[in-house]
Amino acid sequence: SIANKIDELTMTIPPHSPTIITETCLNQYISDSAAHITGFSMCGQDRSAEAGQCRGGGVCIYINGKWCMSYCSIGTCCSPEVEFLAVKCRPYYLPR
Repeated sequence: SIANKIDELTMTIPPHSPTIITETCLNQYISDSAAHITGFSMCGQDRSAEAGQCRGGGVCIYINGKWCMSYCSIGTCCSPEVEFLAVKCRPYYLPR
């Protein structure tokens, strides 16, 4: 589970870009606070037993608050064939 590796992830996560993590092994029994990183927002899609998947899986995106505070999840899916999470971000500074 990503919750067991959060200290290692905190030391290696890049500071100014979204970081996408797969195989998070998060589920409804693990709180989001167990995978929280200070200064980052986390948007995640847990693997669900209802989708026919019971082990592993899951995806999350860490977004640095210094890069972007305005974001929203625009699509998710968790099925036996595919898992995805789509997030729309608006960074503070846009290229001209």
